[in-house]
Amino acid sequence: MKKVFKAQLISLLVMLLIIAALYIVMLQRPYRLYVGDGCPHCAIVEQYIKDNNIDAKLTIVQKEVWHNEQNNAELLQVGAMCGLKGDNLGIPLLYAEGNCYDGDQPVINFIKSRVGQ
Repeated sequence: MKKVFKAQLISLLVMLLIIAALYIVMLQRPYRLYVGDGCPHCAIVEQYIKDNNIDAKLTIVQKEVWHNEQNNAELLQVGAMCGLKGDNLGIPLLYAEGNCYDGDQPVINFIKSRVGQ
């Protein structure tokens, strides 16, 4: 009986460690920022990232969607996951931690919350 309990306890601890590791990996995934060349609201976010050296603090992958069909298709998929379609889907859009933040101020506010500003 003691051996069975000990084995179950070890299995539980291993599972908890795996779950914790997966959670940490999920949080460290790069954020995806969808932008368009010439988009004024995107430029505001891009300038904020540059002026505040955000790239040194967070991993943000920028994806241009107006001239790149693959990135545009990805934006549509991400938007659909967040319930954003048609007129409700715009840029800049940040996909982070399973959520979408669209518009310059929501994106900047989210970034500020992650870098402690």
